[in-house]
Amino acid sequence: MKCFYRYSSCHQRNQARMADFNRSHAICGVVALAVTACADPIVRDDAEFGAGDQAPVVVALVDSAQRDVDRGALEQASDSLERALRIAPGDATIWSRLAWLRLRQDAYQQAVQLALRSNSMTSDKALRRYNFRIIEQAYRGMGDTQRADGARGQARQE
Repeated sequence: MKCFYRYSSCHQRNQARMADFNRSHAICGVVALAVTACADPIVRDDAEFGAGDQAPVVVALVDSAQRDVDRGALEQASDSLERALRIAPGDATIWSRLAWLRLRQDAYQQAVQLALRSNSMTSDKALRRYNFRIIEQAYRGMGDTQRADGARGQARQE
């Protein structure tokens, strides 16, 4: 079962998983290819980023989106996440997941906007760093290395 927490004992396990997640992405090599080359789930076991208390229907929609991503149905995953956002519009993790999905779909400008929106709603440093990595990769996908380098710098400051 997924552990959606707010200051719970899952936090320590999640920090260790985040370190594993970061190491796995470092192995992938080129940052611009990391999104497509590595398995980068939009839903992480035990809610890697503190999602707070979520309604069961939101949890079900996010889980459904993950299953859709696993089988390559990105449009269906997108629909599930958008429905989840209609129910929980203040959940920064869902905005971040949708930003990641848009990055996978090569909708770079949308990915940037969604990641920025997620960052405006959270003080979770791990989630903010993750969003800045999405922004960096999106700018690289657009060919804007200057903004990509700026986003990488912001991620390091978090």
